[in-house]
Amino acid sequence: MPFEVTASQKDQTLPMILTLRGDEAIVDEFTYDSDQAMGYLGIKRSRLNQISGRELRVARIRRDRYIRPVYRECDLRDYLEWTRATATHLSSSKAIEQAVENLDDRFNDVLQVFNEKLMQVSSEQQLWMRGEFDRLPNKLGRVQIQEPDVRIEPSLMQSDKVLRQVATRVGAVANQLDSTDTHILELRRLVEALIPEMRELNVGQKTLRFDFDKRFEALSVMVRDFQKLMVDHAVHQREMLAELSARVDELNTDVAPIEVLTPRRVPRRVKPNALALRRYNAE
Repeated sequence: MPFEVTASQKDQTLPMILTLRGDEAIVDEFTYDSDQAMGYLGIKRSRLNQISGRELRVARIRRDRYIRPVYRECDLRDYLEWTRATATHLSSSKAIEQAVENLDDRFNDVLQVFNEKLMQVSSEQQLWMRGEFDRLPNKLGRVQIQEPDVRIEPSLMQSDKVLRQVATRVGAVANQLDSTDTHILELRRLVEALIPEMRELNVGQKTLRFDFDKRFEALSVMVRDFQKLMVDHAVHQREMLAELSARVDELNTDVAPIEVLTPRRVPRRVKPNALALRRYNAE
């Protein structure tokens, strides 16, 4: 006999709701009660009641004079695998807190990498400037006081050119560092502004979930009261109908039958026709 099952259940040979007597072959597989199933899935009892029989297979068996729900471990594992992509088994508060922690960790990692890159660039620039200054005497050459001024002037021009290049390179590096500091400050402000919003969203999610659970419980109480009222009303109607039937039976047995007399029909006097009367008198 085919059964309609959801995508979370791989075993399509069993219905989603089973009623066990206790002597079946598969009764040993249903070893999880409702509390253990909630702990395994990480959900509350209201959510477990909502998915039992729809998305999660459940069996009902008599234990300690009560009919109790039991679950299989393979069904619980299949449900977790089915809902892992959307994280419906996790509460929204835990998901948001985990996202905030991951964002903080990623920001710290980026900041650490940036500091390492900054130290590396600074070291490279220091080595480059040190090398340029070390090569500067070789480019200038040893200045001999006895040599004429004509040989000193090209060396001074070369040293001035090298110093300008060094100053330009240092200025470019300083601008890059300033720009990077600005981007880091903007990123940190963005993260600091995002974290309170996510925390407020977390509080709102908790409040909404609490309000929803409270309203659902109130609605369940109203439905139970309405069902009880309908049952009481049906019982009252049956009692009134039985009492009315008894009264009718008493009346039928106590009252003598009444003889109904049919009135005798009196012939109606016919008025003579005026024209016929005239003809009769004329004759």
